[in-house]
Amino acid sequence: MVGNSTTSMSRRRGLDSSVISWILLVSLLLINHLAASFSAGNLQPPPKNISISFTRRIKRARSLKDGIRVLQDIESEGYSPDAFHYSAVISKCSKEGEEGEWR
Repeated sequence: MVGNSTTSMSRRRGLDSSVISWILLVSLLLINHLAASFSAGNLQPPPKNISISFTRRIKRARSLKDGIRVLQDIESEGYSPDAFHYSAVISKCSKEGEEGEWR
C-alpha cells in the first residue's frame, strides 16, 4: 500500500522516486527527533506566540538546512519543537525536491 501511495504522490506532484525517498527519510528522522525530545521529558513546546514566530522562520528559511537550524534554535531556547514546526520543515523538504535542488 505504501508503494502505491508513493507512486501516486510522485505522479501528482511531478516528483521522482529519489525525491520521495528523501522526503520520507527526513520525515522519519524528524519523527524520531520528536519522540526523543518528548521522552527526555524536560522540554515543553513554546507558548503560542513564540511557536508562531518559529514556524514563520522555518517557512522563510532559504533551505532545508536553515529550517533544521530553527529546530535547533527552538531547543537551545529551552523548548521542544511541536508538530507545526516539524510539518513546516517537511514542507520545506518537499519544496526543495520540487525545485530540483537535490539533483
